[in-house]
Amino acid sequence: MTDLLDIAARLDACWLDIVASDGETPTLSHCGNLMSEASRALRELAVPKPIGAAPDDDRWILGYDPAATVGPPWLLVARCDGGWHDEAFYDANPTMWAPLPDPQPEPTGWRKAEGTIQIIKAWSKDIPWLTHLVEVVKPDGSVDNNREPDMATSIEDARRRAAAWAVKLSLPVVEVDDKNVVPFQRKEPTP
Repeated sequence: MTDLLDIAARLDACWLDIVASDGETPTLSHCGNLMSEASRALRELAVPKPIGAAPDDDRWILGYDPAATVGPPWLLVARCDGGWHDEAFYDANPTMWAPLPDPQPEPTGWRKAEGTIQIIKAWSKDIPWLTHLVEVVKPDGSVDNNREPDMATSIEDARRRAAAWAVKLSLPVVEVDDKNVVPFQRKEPTP
């Protein structure tokens, strides 16, 4: 929408130039080019595009979900891990999209996952069944706090959960030892 406002301002300036210069051809040509640019921008804004061409970031867009059962098929949607969600964070399956006019809603903060999915041994006195955590670790070694760790009851359960995340996030899975645990080493008795 900002591009259209910029084009409109340039068209206004061009029109003032035409009026002031008694219609010289180069000025009319320049104004004609601006009108063509405005026409293209309007068509681009108004024509829905396939969802595969939607921005790969955290902005909200107008998505067309033909399978929507509650409300209209055009709804506000934003990217999330593994797809799209609406304003209430319910899954959405848009097939087409269009940009929203200004002012834009606040971005969601979603970022594409980077790094690895790590399986680590875990223990908690408050959660006795917990044996492993599955979490996304960024390339810099920090935990991705935007994605809640998944708790597992066994190594098999952790591997199953990590494999599901790997498909959803397109990240490799790594099993690691907990860096906060120092292994116990037996000392021989001193004589």
